[in-house]
Amino acid sequence: MDVAFLCSLVSDPLGLSAALDAKERASLRRVDMPGDPRQFPWVFLDEAVRLNSIETWRALCAVTPQ
Repeated sequence: MDVAFLCSLVSDPLGLSAALDAKERASLRRVDMPGDPRQFPWVFLDEAVRLNSIETWRALCAVTPQ
């Protein structure tokens, strides 16, 4: 649940995503987070916050071209 909550606090997901290096992204991808916002731990967030949080998570874990 901590990761979902922390994602809700990110005000600039694209900026943070751009600042991550490949090793940091790989570490994030090792965290088992469901892609469905109706599953734990996303369901503990309010709906509007939940949708923004899961999009933040996806942006942070995205594979970027080299």
